[in-house]
Amino acid sequence: MAVVAITDTDLGDGSIEREILGDHTLRLLHAQHADDIREQAQDADALLVQWLPVDAATMDALPRLRAIVRYGIGMDNLDLDAAAARSITVANVPDYCLREVTAHTVALVLAHARRLRPLTDSVRAGSWTVAEIDAPFAPADDPVGVVGLGRIGLMVAHQLAALGHPVLAWDPYLSSWPDGVEQVSDVVELAGRVHHLTLHAPLTPESAAMIDARVLTALGPAGHLVNTSRGGLVNESELLASLESGALGSASLDVLTVEPPTGDVLGRLRSHPRVQMTPHAAYYSAASKINLQRRAAQIMADLLAAR
Repeated sequence: MAVVAITDTDLGDGSIEREILGDHTLRLLHAQHADDIREQAQDADALLVQWLPVDAATMDALPRLRAIVRYGIGMDNLDLDAAAARSITVANVPDYCLREVTAHTVALVLAHARRLRPLTDSVRAGSWTVAEIDAPFAPADDPVGVVGLGRIGLMVAHQLAALGHPVLAWDPYLSSWPDGVEQVSDVVELAGRVHHLTLHAPLTPESAAMIDARVLTALGPAGHLVNTSRGGLVNESELLASLESGALGSASLDVLTVEPPTGDVLGRLRSHPRVQMTPHAAYYSAASKINLQRRAAQIMADLLAAR
C-alpha cells in the first residue's frame, strides 16, 4: 500500500479522499511552503496538491514519489518536465467545474453589458432613472472575443452566441473551427474588434503575460477584459496602467498572479472603481468541491492501482 500526502487544501479534512483511497495511508499536511512538503512527506509515494508549487527540488527531496494529482484543471504550479525526467506520473482533474466557470464568465460579461453595477449604485444613491448610465448595446451590437477555444472557451462562445452576441475567437492550436464563431488570426486584432475579451487559455511560457498594453489598447476605452482562466495570462502592471490612463475601460478578474492579492499593483487593481474582482470563485458550486475531491482521489487510486 502507498503513502499519499495531501500537501495543501481548502476543500475539507480529507475524509472523502480517505474513503476512496481505502487501504492506502493518507496524510493531511497543511503545508504552507514547498519546504514543508520536503520535510513532512519524506515517505510519500504520491501527492495530492492544490495550490503549492512542486518543483524539481521538491521531487528530489521525496525519494519514493511516483505520482502527483492536482486538485484542479491547470497544472502550472507543477514542474511537468522535472516530473517526466523522474518518471513521476502527473494528472489533473480536467472536467469537474466546466459549467460553473462557463456560467461565471458569462455572468461577468452580461453584468457589464447590462450595466448592472452602475445601475445598482445609482439606485442605492437614491436615483430611479437610466439617464445617468451609458446605454447598453443590444446583444447583436456587442461582440465578444474569446481567447482559447478549449472546453470552457467553446461553451462560453456557444452560450453568448445563443444570447445574440457576435462571437469571435483566437486559438492558434485548434485544428477545426466551430460553427457560429468567427476566426481571427491575431489576439491584438481580436481585441480591436470586440467589446469584451474573455480569456480561456492555459498558462505556458508562450502565453504568460500575453495580454499586455498592445492588446489592452486595442480593446480600447470602452473595452472590457474578463479573466477566469489564469492570472499569469495578464501583464497586471500594464493592465493597471491601461485602466488609469483610460486606454482600457474596465476589467472583471477572478484570477490573479498572487492570491489573495498583495503588493501595490494588485492592491490598486483590487480597489479600482472600474475593476470587478471575485476571489477565484468561478469554479465554485455546491457540488463542485465534492466532485473535485472525489475525482482527484479516484484518479490517484487508479494511478496507484496501475502501478
